[in-house]
Amino acid sequence: MMREAQRRFLVIARLALSMALPALIAAIGFGAEALNLGLIETLAAASLVIGFAIAAAGWVVRREIGAVRPICSRSRGPRSG
Repeated sequence: MMREAQRRFLVIARLALSMALPALIAAIGFGAEALNLGLIETLAAASLVIGFAIAAAGWVVRREIGAVRPICSRSRGPRSG
C-alpha cells in the first residue's frame, strides 16, 4: 500500500514539475513583452504560479493519501492518559 502511495506522489510531483518550466518560460516571455515587467517582477510572478501549482498537487496528494497519523503517544487526544 505504501508503494502505491509513493507512486501516486511521484506522478503528481512530476506533473507539478512539468508545469513549472513552461510556466516560467511563458511568464518571462509574457511579462517582459506584454506587461513591461522587469526581470525581478517576472520571476516573482512565475514563482507564484509555480507555487500554486505545487500547492495544488500537494493538496491532491494529501487528499489521496489521507492525513498522516502522528507517531507520538501523547498526541492521541486531549488527556488520553
